[in-house]
Amino acid sequence: MFNVLGVEVSLLAITLAVVANMVLGMLWYGPILGKQWVSLVGKKKEDLVMKPTDILVAIVMATLIAIGMNSILHFARDVSGLDYLQNVLVSAGMVATVFIIPVLGNEIVWEGRNPKLIALNWGHQFATYLVSGLVLGWFIYN
Repeated sequence: MFNVLGVEVSLLAITLAVVANMVLGMLWYGPILGKQWVSLVGKKKEDLVMKPTDILVAIVMATLIAIGMNSILHFARDVSGLDYLQNVLVSAGMVATVFIIPVLGNEIVWEGRNPKLIALNWGHQFATYLVSGLVLGWFIYN
């Protein structure tokens, strides 16, 4: 464990949160909602071939999410006194609602995206912050 700007960071916690995020994404856009997602983006499954660079980008994004959630959970714990589960639920809900919904909402307005696709993607974002938060929170509170 080490500190970055006064925030404790556990490399093990970050790594496990990244792995959990990647597994969630593979399940969400695979067996859970993959058929609906492919249909909503207007492509065929065969068109969506993952390249090695796609995986690298996904790992970098998952790492950024884990680092951000780690800081948010530490801050919320220190200023709010919330317990582990409350902190994870409030933090994940707040990030997904305050930051992700406006971005995805703009995609509906300005890019004409399908609201069903936006809902599917928002659900994944909320689940991502929730899963990452559960992993990271366990390290923060224990």
